Amino acid sequence: MAQSTEQSTVVRTSRGLTVKGTRKALYQVMDFVKADYPPKLIRDRMDLTNEQINDCLFYIENHREEVETEYEQVLQYAEENRKYWKNATASD
Repeated sequence: MAQSTEQSTVVRTSRGLTVKGTRKALYQVMDFVKADYPPKLIRDRMDLTNEQINDCLFYIENHREEVETEYEQVLQYAEENRKYWKNATASD
């Protein structure tokens, strides 16, 4: 049975879900999706191919609950990291 392209474009790495062959996280695509950017603009801003952006959006749609959960965790981690560094630099 042939593997679908969205499965070969979106892969799980040690950094989470990423676009295969890039250092771009699927969560970056989610930032744009949440901001209601059109696919073409997301593609251009992230320097992706048509196939990559289409596969990413297809993956997000078909795994919405999983991606949303991980996306919220990434946002929470980023906020905690931001607060840590803000407090660390304020005490200098």
